[in-house]
Amino acid sequence: MYLEKIEIQGFKSFANKTTLIFPEPQKNNKGITAVVGPNGSGKSNISDAVRWVLGEQSSKLLRGKKSQDVIFHGTGKRARLGMAEVSLYINNNDKIMPIDYSEAVLTRRLYRNGESEYLINKNRTRLNEIIMLLAKANFGQRSYSIIGQGMIDSILQASAKERKDFFNEAAGVKQYHIKKEQAINNLEKTAANLTQTKITLSELEPRLKYLTRQSKKLEKRQAIKKELTDLQIAYYSDFYFNLQNRINTDITILKKKQDYKQSLDRQFAGIQEKLASFAKQEESTAGFDKIKDELNSYQNQKNKLFGEIAVLKAEIDVEYKKAGKFDLAWLEKNRNSIKEQCLKEEQDCARYKVLEAEIKEELQKYSNKNLEFDGKLSKIKDRLQKFSVDCINNRPKELRDLLRPIIKSQEKLVELIIRAKDIKDIQKIKQSALAVKNSLSGLIEEDDKSGQDRFEKEIFALTKKQEELSELKNEYLGEIGKLKIKQEINIAQTKIASDNHDNLKRDLQKITAEIKESTKKPLSRSGKLEDYNDKKEKLYSQIIEINKKIEKFETEISLFNRREQEEREEIFLLQDTMQKQQLKINEINSSISSAMVGLAKLEANKENLEDEIKEELGGTEMLKKEKAKEFFDKEKIQKFKKQLELIGGIDAETIKELEETEKRFNFLSSQCEDSEKASIKLRSVIENLDKIIKVKFNDSFEKINGKFNKYFKILFNGGETKLIKNIIIDETEDGSEQKVEIEIQAAPPGKKLKDINILSGGEKALTSIALVCAIISINPSPFVVLDEVDAALDESNSVRFAKIIKNLTSKTQFIAITHNRATMEIAEVLYGITMQDSGISKVLSMKLEDAAV
Repeated sequence: MYLEKIEIQGFKSFANKTTLIFPEPQKNNKGITAVVGPNGSGKSNISDAVRWVLGEQSSKLLRGKKSQDVIFHGTGKRARLGMAEVSLYINNNDKIMPIDYSEAVLTRRLYRNGESEYLINKNRTRLNEIIMLLAKANFGQRSYSIIGQGMIDSILQASAKERKDFFNEAAGVKQYHIKKEQAINNLEKTAANLTQTKITLSELEPRLKYLTRQSKKLEKRQAIKKELTDLQIAYYSDFYFNLQNRINTDITILKKKQDYKQSLDRQFAGIQEKLASFAKQEESTAGFDKIKDELNSYQNQKNKLFGEIAVLKAEIDVEYKKAGKFDLAWLEKNRNSIKEQCLKEEQDCARYKVLEAEIKEELQKYSNKNLEFDGKLSKIKDRLQKFSVDCINNRPKELRDLLRPIIKSQEKLVELIIRAKDIKDIQKIKQSALAVKNSLSGLIEEDDKSGQDRFEKEIFALTKKQEELSELKNEYLGEIGKLKIKQEINIAQTKIASDNHDNLKRDLQKITAEIKESTKKPLSRSGKLEDYNDKKEKLYSQIIEINKKIEKFETEISLFNRREQEEREEIFLLQDTMQKQQLKINEINSSISSAMVGLAKLEANKENLEDEIKEELGGTEMLKKEKAKEFFDKEKIQKFKKQLELIGGIDAETIKELEETEKRFNFLSSQCEDSEKASIKLRSVIENLDKIIKVKFNDSFEKINGKFNKYFKILFNGGETKLIKNIIIDETEDGSEQKVEIEIQAAPPGKKLKDINILSGGEKALTSIALVCAIISINPSPFVVLDEVDAALDESNSVRFAKIIKNLTSKTQFIAITHNRATMEIAEVLYGITMQDSGISKVLSMKLEDAAV
């Protein structure tokens, strides 16, 4: 491992980026680079830069007052900089530095705001990591890797303790001391943590015991609470869902009643509409009045024509009497009478014909009603047959024996009613119907007493319906009988009128023939008779035409009257139906009001129950629809509530606090155990490190002692020196502690061994140089920076020093900042540092071998 180059920017006088490249080591020669320049040119700033990048924190050693003093502070021509940065490029192919890089770049930056950062290969790191890394690689900012004039003096002037630290690094045990210090610090922290942990545990233990007791109480309370909750769920579930079922049932019943009321209202409104339409029809009688007026008009015309005929009859009679034809006058009078009777009989036949049509229409209407009743009775029969199959077979044997003959009798009874054609048939059926009804009534009474769920009531309802239909059919059959009698009378009257008309017609023809026979002989003034007869016949023809019209209008009036009668009957029926509907509406309104009051009470009970459930269980979500296997009453619930009151209220956070406290207690107990184990382990580590340090230190100390004497003799041309290790035992509260102090004795040629403090300044300097060379020889650093170490040497000593340095290049790389010519002569590369008026250091380089050529 060796130093490849140094990059400096913004550090002290090196404002510009400056790079110093060092020669690649050769076999047994790692090279010497000399840095020269006049005083004040900034060449010692290079050693400060190396010391700074290796982690030096002392501003005094860096020849400043504060850390920002290392940043270029500017000149009259150049502004100050905001950052200082130094990088060491170290070849690590031999992996002496324990990192996985073949080249390690150590960088330190400092900003004027005080922020700083350390980097290894451009990755940020901590100062402690760099110090440990350097210690393992056997160099650092405070070690013999950077040796200046002040260090040469301080080695000899240092106290025994300070000198011991120097020798620790020289012996290569600094990394173990760092580890030991870290272990001691960790041990102290662990001991402090252990003490604090034990104090915390002693405080937590009473609280933990209290929380444990409270937790057990809470567990008991929770168990009782759970059992209470289960009881309440079972109790309230049964109560709540029974109440809900009652509400649902009442709502369903209320909905049916409201639907039924709406149906009644619609029917009532329909009846009212029909009555209103009839009222409008009664107001509109203009057509009927017109027919009556026309009929009266034709009646008046007919009466007028009969008057004219009467006049003509009288004229004809006079003419016959004047002619002495008294028989013809009598015949003519009879013919006129017969003709008028014939006209009357024609009118009667027409009237009977209209009446026949009306009777047939009424008979058809009642026949259609009968068919409708028969259809309804057939449905009752089908229903009874279904009961016979579906219901009786599911009844107990004794009930089957009772029901079967009743239903069979009922079926036969319905069939007889369907076949009934007149009132006599209905009267015969009534006796059988009464017997069936009495049988069913007795069976229903027995059924009510037993409380069983049977279908006998429905059969009884069907029987009642059958009775109603039977009564209606009886009524309509009576009307049909009356109509048939009326029809027979009308037929007889029609036949009589028709027969009378035929007889009168024959009489008329006979008289007409006699008149014709009597008028074969011409009469005087017969022209008048003929005219009178023609006029009379024409008048009779007109009367016949008028009779036809009168018949037509009478038919229309009869039809109108019949319709009027039907409408009046329908109005009476509608009014009766409306009264019944109003009664039903009143009843259903009363029933709905009662149902709504009952439902409101149930809803109020439900709300009160929900409030109670919410208070006890927090809501109805926990209730279960499944029916509880066991009935629970409020006494058990009150019993558990009393037990809860006796236990008292316990904070629900107790368990959580217990868990947290227990967790913390266990954690601290574990920490305590871990700390005790860590303390034992750290003491073992410290003990092992002490052993390693002792062995390595003693071994290196003996070797350095020998080399120290060697280089002392070279520099002094004889003499003797010796390192003495003194063991001092300090008694402390924790026991005894061994301390090592290093004493240096030196005897230049011709003098006795004595303490170096009584040596002259030159002798001290040579002694210190001999010691440094001995350390480098035994435990060489990868590179050594010598900052004007040879400044106090005369020319002969400078040559001897140069010779020693040259020999040590086989073990380490040297960067020598010097004014000494002997040192310059042994260097392979020479860097010159200059500073012009700008106050900025500049570097000039030269390879001496190239210069020699």
